Amino acid sequence: MPWTVAEVVMGSAAYERTRALRNEVLLRPFGLADFSREADDAVSRHFAAFDGDAVIGCVVLVPKGQGQGQLRQMAVDPNYQGRGVGRDLVDHLLSSAGDAGLLRISCHARVGAVPFYEKAGFVAEGEPFEEVGMPHLRMHRALGSAHLGSVK
Repeated sequence: MPWTVAEVVMGSAAYERTRALRNEVLLRPFGLADFSREADDAVSRHFAAFDGDAVIGCVVLVPKGQGQGQLRQMAVDPNYQGRGVGRDLVDHLLSSAGDAGLLRISCHARVGAVPFYEKAGFVAEGEPFEEVGMPHLRMHRALGSAHLGSVK
């Protein structure tokens, strides 16, 4: 694996590069306005995949209380998509969440990304709904002892 995955500190240069990547991958292609900051960024854990100093992927873990967390704003540089960066980011997030004592991780997956999350052990629940103008599905994954090991 030519990249590394690490937690980044809100306000750091690496964090700012994750925000730029989220805007580039998640919003601009769909004509949506850029994020400035999410309301829960300060209480969230931010993870990035690095190729050298370049941020090539990112994901956010938002604590929701009572052993729950939410995976949000997963983005991978288009030049690195399909090479395992997203899988490694999710694996790192799930491991970190389990180590922090979280028992369940949820996400709102774009319908086209559902197979990716299913491969990582997430299960769809309910009917599709619209978020930021696109169809999404609620998904979740239990942790506990199941977080040990890879989602690969």
